[in-house]
Amino acid sequence: MDLDNIVSRLVDVPVPDLSAIDGATLATRARVEANQSRKAFGAAMVAALGIGVLGGLQAPAQAETSLVAFGPSPSLTPLIALGTE
Repeated sequence: MDLDNIVSRLVDVPVPDLSAIDGATLATRARVEANQSRKAFGAAMVAALGIGVLGGLQAPAQAETSLVAFGPSPSLTPLIALGTE
């Protein structure tokens, strides 16, 4: 489209009447939005708390492998074998 056509169509669009919007209307809308955001934040806090409590109630998993990340198991190391003789 040509820029002139876009501008001419923009000129034909009616401008909304903003005279009805005053400070009280904006304050009411801000209060409603603040209440909605508090409710959403409260729901998120309750959900996070619930997930944390449920996660904390689970029994810890028992490790079946050795805690040594590299090398042989601790029972096969020479220092441990010398201490048991």
